[in-house]
Amino acid sequence: MNTDISMEKFNPEKHDSYLVAGLIYTVDPELNEMVFGSRAAGMAAIKKMLRLDYNYFSYPHVNCAVCNGEVAGVLVGFEGKEKQGLEKASAKAFIRALGICTFLKRLPTLMRMANLTWKKIDGDGYLVSILCVAPSYRSQGIGTHIMETVFEKYNKAYLEVNIKNNRARKFYERLGFQVQSKNTINYKGKQVGTYSLKKFRDTMKIL
Repeated sequence: MNTDISMEKFNPEKHDSYLVAGLIYTVDPELNEMVFGSRAAGMAAIKKMLRLDYNYFSYPHVNCAVCNGEVAGVLVGFEGKEKQGLEKASAKAFIRALGICTFLKRLPTLMRMANLTWKKIDGDGYLVSILCVAPSYRSQGIGTHIMETVFEKYNKAYLEVNIKNNRARKFYERLGFQVQSKNTINYKGKQVGTYSLKKFRDTMKIL
């Protein structure tokens, strides 16, 4: 594992917004396409949200793993006590980023997608919304390092992973996460969904 890694709050004046937006989108292209549309449209919307105040992708909730001066990975998440307020604020940010017409067109899908996420998490827990490592830095222990930083501060963590992403699910299970539910909806004639996972710090397995 490369030990020269620092965790930094996202700063649009310092970190590559295009790279960060790309990592956020590509962590789950299937679900993000349902939310944002094409990769290009999604990255444009995410870049706007990175600069807006208080939403899922605003700077307090986006952390960059920096290695050799480059963004090697991204962690997006928030505390359980923020969940309700952040959901309301993010809806407004989505309108600004997507435009009102596009947002209203996607609203029925967004409402159905709420069934794929954690409904309630403990206020003192942490929800990992996005964890992604840049392709050139994968298989170097960076994802594990990022999760270790979460458990330096929080005793509980929650996340969702696409039901088709077996590699990601196995990664989290190796770290001690356990599947709590399988959540699915039908979208354009196909089944899409997530597994909801959680863990407590005393089950953390250091790789």
